[in-house]
Amino acid sequence: LNGSVYTTTQAFGNNSTLLATTAFVQAAVSAENINTTAKTAAYTLATTDANTLVQMNGAYAFTVPLNSSVSYPVGTQINLVALTAGVTVAFTSGITAYYTPGLKLRAAGSMATLVKLGTDTWVLTGDLAA
Repeated sequence: LNGSVYTTTQAFGNNSTLLATTAFVQAAVSAENINTTAKTAAYTLATTDANTLVQMNGAYAFTVPLNSSVSYPVGTQINLVALTAGVTVAFTSGITAYYTPGLKLRAAGSMATLVKLGTDTWVLTGDLAA
């Protein structure tokens, strides 16, 4: 072959035997990086927080909204980190939540992960305290 060969770029996550284009590889590599956002007041999670790391700087709450307000796909993960003591998680009334031992991130530097299990069902796991 002489010259350049061009092809279409497959959709991200395509695991077929098609050749991977440079664009496909760059998208796959950048998908390994997690986006982060920083909050300094009580915060209700938004669609853009899916599969990210949300930082809380202050003794405030992360609030998990009902599916009717923010429709995350089942399996969505949201990582939380407390930059100061006193950070909590609050579930909107109507959500079934699984967690132990409590809804408080234990200390500054504590991390937790929310995983959506069903329409209005979440699990919270990580460095938690009662």
